[in-house]
Amino acid sequence: MKCELINCNENIQTKYPDKNGHNYCIFHTQNDDKLAAFLEKIKEKFKKEDKPGNIARMDYFYFPSGFSFNEDFRLSESDIVFNDAYFNNVNFSGIEFKGAIEFNNCTFTGEIRFDDIKFYSNMKLISATFKDSLKIRDIVFKSDASFDFTIFQGPLLIEKTVFCNKASFLKAEFYKEAVISKCLFFSSSTFERLDFNSSQFILKDCSFFEYTTFQNNDLTHFKFVRCLLNKVSFLGSNVKETQFLNCDWDLQKKSYLVKSKLDEISEFTLLKESEILTLKEEIKSNLKRSRNRSWDKISRRLVLIDEANLKQKKSKWIKEKTADTYKEGTIFEEVADVYRQLKINMDNRRQFHLSDQFYCGEMEMQYEIRKNAGMSRILLYFYRMIGYGNRPVKTILYFFAFMFIFSAIVYIPNFNEIKNIFDGTNRAILSIQELFTFMIYNITAPFFIGGQTSIFEPLTSSAALQIAFIQTIIRPLFLAFVIWSAQRKVFRS
Repeated sequence: MKCELINCNENIQTKYPDKNGHNYCIFHTQNDDKLAAFLEKIKEKFKKEDKPGNIARMDYFYFPSGFSFNEDFRLSESDIVFNDAYFNNVNFSGIEFKGAIEFNNCTFTGEIRFDDIKFYSNMKLISATFKDSLKIRDIVFKSDASFDFTIFQGPLLIEKTVFCNKASFLKAEFYKEAVISKCLFFSSSTFERLDFNSSQFILKDCSFFEYTTFQNNDLTHFKFVRCLLNKVSFLGSNVKETQFLNCDWDLQKKSYLVKSKLDEISEFTLLKESEILTLKEEIKSNLKRSRNRSWDKISRRLVLIDEANLKQKKSKWIKEKTADTYKEGTIFEEVADVYRQLKINMDNRRQFHLSDQFYCGEMEMQYEIRKNAGMSRILLYFYRMIGYGNRPVKTILYFFAFMFIFSAIVYIPNFNEIKNIFDGTNRAILSIQELFTFMIYNITAPFFIGGQTSIFEPLTSSAALQIAFIQTIIRPLFLAFVIWSAQRKVFRS
C-alpha cells in the first residue's frame, strides 16, 4: 500500500507509526524512533536524485531528532527543495551545497544549528517557522541568502558569517532576542518591514560594504555595536531611540578600518586562500570608493548614504520615486527626517559631536527643499556659510571677513575723501596699514558711544550710505551667530 500523501510512491511502513495516526511512509511519518531506518532511506534518495539539472524534492518530509546533514548528503549536481518539511533538533554541519537549496513553509523545532557550511548557490528560507533557537555559525553564502517572511519564535544567533551576495530579511518576525555578530555583508542587503514584537535585535561588529536598507522599521529595540554604517539607509524608520554604540558613520581619516576588516576576513577558515585574497581586494576597493561619499570636504560633515545617492541620482529607490507622481522635494524631506531623528537620538545620549553632524545634514536637506523659495533660501545660505551655528571658529572668521569686505567697499572708492586724514598728500592709493586701520575702525566704531569720531568723517555718498545700512543689519545678525555658536560649543564640551 502506498503512502497516503499525494504524489508519494513510497510504501507505507508500520514499524514506526505516525503520531497523528496517518498511513505514511518512512519519509513522512512523524516518529523520532525511525532515525536509523530514515538515514538509510534518505541516503539512497540523495544518491538517486544527484543528477545534472535535477531538483531533489522533499515535500512534507519529517526529519527526526538527532538527524544531521553532513558530508554523507553532499549533492554535486542537484538543487534541493524542502516544501512544508518538519525538522526536529536537526543540525546542518560540515557540508557544501553546490546547488540551490530552498526551505519553503518549513517548521523547525528544538535547537537548529547551521555550522561550517558553504552555500555556492542561492539559499532561501521563505515563510519558515523556528519554534525554538536557531544558531548559524561559520557560514559562507557565495550567492543570495533569503530569510523573507520567516518567523523566529526563539532566539536567533548569526555569527562569523560572510554574505558575498544579497542578504534579505524582508518582513521577518522576531519574538526573542536576535543577535547578528561579526558578519560581513559584501552586497546590497535588505532588513525591511521587520516585526520585533518588543524583542531586542543586536547587530555587533558587522560591516556593510554595499547599500543596505533598514527601511520602514520601528528600530526602538535595535542596537548597533561597533558597526560600519556608512552604507546603511534608515529611510522611513523610527531611529529616535535606537542605540548606536561606537559605530563608524564615515571613513574620513579612518585608515585603521581597512586593516581591521582585512584581519576579520582572514578569520574565516572556510574560505580558500584565493577567496580571501579576492575579498580583501574588494574590501580595499570598496572602502576607498566610500571614503569620498561619506564625508563632505567642503562643509566638513558626514554624509548619509541616502543623501549621497539622492544627489548623484544613482540609487534604485531614487529612480522609482522620481516618477511623475513623486515630487523631488518629498525625497529630500525623507532624508531630512532621518537626519532629524538621528540628531535627537544623539542629543539624548549626549553624543554632541554626532548630533551636530546630523543637524548640519538636516539643514542641507532643507536648503535643497527650498531651492525655489526665494528669501528663505537666501537666509539658509547665510546660515549654511557659518556652519549652521555649530562651527564657532568658522562663524567668527566669517564675521570679521564680512566686516572687512564692507569696509573695503565703503572706503576704497572714496580715496579722495580719506587720503588727507593721514598726511594730506595727494596719493591716489592707501597703504595696506592705512586701509587696515579704516577696517578696524569700521568694525569697532559701533561699540563706542557716539559712533564715528571727529577724526574719521562719515562718508556721505548715496552708495556708501546704502552699504552702511545693509551692514547695520547684517553685523548684529552675524554677531548673534558668533555668540550662539560659542555658547553651544561651551555647554556641549
